[in-house]
Amino acid sequence: NNESSVFSPEAPTTRISYFSNSGTSPLLGLTIGELLDYSCRKFANNEFLVVPFQGIRKTYRQLKEEVDNLARGFLSLGLKRGDRLAIWSPNTYECYVTQLAAWKAGLILVCINAAYQSRELLYALNKVGVRCIVISSPFRTQNFYEILAKCVPELETSTPGQLKSQEAPELEIVITVDEGMRGTHSFSHVMDLGANSIPLNELSLLDVQFDDVCALFFTSGTTGSPKASQTTHFALVNNGFFVGKRLQIREKDRVCLPVPLFHVYGCQIGYFACLYYGATIVLPSYGYDPHSIAYVSSVERCSIVVGTPTMFTDILKVTEKENYDLSSLRVASTGGAICSKQLVEDLKTKLPFKLVASNYGMTEIGAAYQSLPTDADDLTSTTVGFPGEHVEVKLVDKLGNIVPLGQEGELCVRSYSVTQGYWSEVEKTSEVLKPSRWFHTGDLFVMTESGHARIVGRVKEMINRGGENVYPVEVEEFLKTHPKIQDAQVFGVPDSRMGEEVSAWIIMKEHQIMTVDDVKHFCRGQISHFKIPKYILFRDDFPKTPLGKVQKFRMREETVKVLKL
Repeated sequence: NNESSVFSPEAPTTRISYFSNSGTSPLLGLTIGELLDYSCRKFANNEFLVVPFQGIRKTYRQLKEEVDNLARGFLSLGLKRGDRLAIWSPNTYECYVTQLAAWKAGLILVCINAAYQSRELLYALNKVGVRCIVISSPFRTQNFYEILAKCVPELETSTPGQLKSQEAPELEIVITVDEGMRGTHSFSHVMDLGANSIPLNELSLLDVQFDDVCALFFTSGTTGSPKASQTTHFALVNNGFFVGKRLQIREKDRVCLPVPLFHVYGCQIGYFACLYYGATIVLPSYGYDPHSIAYVSSVERCSIVVGTPTMFTDILKVTEKENYDLSSLRVASTGGAICSKQLVEDLKTKLPFKLVASNYGMTEIGAAYQSLPTDADDLTSTTVGFPGEHVEVKLVDKLGNIVPLGQEGELCVRSYSVTQGYWSEVEKTSEVLKPSRWFHTGDLFVMTESGHARIVGRVKEMINRGGENVYPVEVEEFLKTHPKIQDAQVFGVPDSRMGEEVSAWIIMKEHQIMTVDDVKHFCRGQISHFKIPKYILFRDDFPKTPLGKVQKFRMREETVKVLKL
């Protein structure tokens, strides 16, 4: 079943940067609720969800009963198909059940970043007209109720379910995991309502369609204000199905999932891939903690770990100092960035992973590329993988023309999982999603004849230094070849003479020191003079989104401020 065999080397399309993977499995015409019902019949007594830090273990049958009760509870509060229900929570049992219940009830789930503060929260609530929000117990410094009450001061004096606020005029219902919070229904109360007041067959009468929009994921904010990307049942179910197939997820696999459930990456595997194949989801901790990932993977005998390269680097550091039995590990699924050759090698030699699988995706397109199980390590560390099943990809120049094979161009994707557009933003949608249904990613790629592809940068991140184009990824990869450098990020900063100058942030390896002149000396004679960073700052970390994507706009802002450019 090597999917790459669907391409013929003699095919005329191999001379241009276009590939279509017709796939070996048909698409699934299912809603999320139908997938849940199917899997809970098939795997009824298998363990489905394990949340060790909350002391929770649920079988497929048990979780379905609780999801159905909560879904009916939402209906009993007066929520109707198409209403927007937000979840604002770290990874917890309540978060997991809420998301499935919202989909089962035909609601549109709004996934809100657990790190949002009052201004960001209010923006998200009003952007998409949230009618109901489910909020977590306090976590670390984040008191969700207090932040919401600051945004919506009427909450504390309102009758539960009858909130009226000038600040968030469409928000009526607040549900809290904690009991006794003023102006709210408790999570357990809504669950009891569903169990006792709404007939079970009410859910089957909703007539939810698989082409209905079911989720709004806010773009991760690497540039500007977040936009709400609309995703359908069909897109999520099938993306999970094909991601799971490529990862070779099997019944009773145990999947350690530290990535956030409010992100599409967490949903793909954390719900749909595991649901279809009968695997068990293990949530290791409320928030990201590499020690918990290693410990829980050992105790729960996990076979698959999902994360970013940064997460896997941290796990390796933990396991060098602490002794865990991780012999059950089989697959490392990485996303958010490319795995270095060294990281792939370390995961296979220092840990027992047999398969390290890269994948490339976006909020707006789901997973478009993923490593094949047969890919050699050098393909895993240099490419984003091979196009997913039923996915078309092409690379285009600035005029929208397909570029020759081997030449860089902007990646465009057309598939079942492409967004339906940005909520209430027709103009911004039309900038990236064309009438022919091609989504323009803004990422610069180079495609190979095999169908694999590598990312070379962002169209908007390309630095124009006095007319010379500098691709940040190229300079970053070069800098990381220095034995003292752990990581590097390169970006442009304004310059009155050149238009832009090259700037770099560098993280050193432990106990290593370099000066700015040392870095520049290393560059001279190895890369073109115009690619050598003019400004270099040494840092302990980079600003990132919750999924580990570096936010270069924040680095640029800080550099301009620090250097007074």
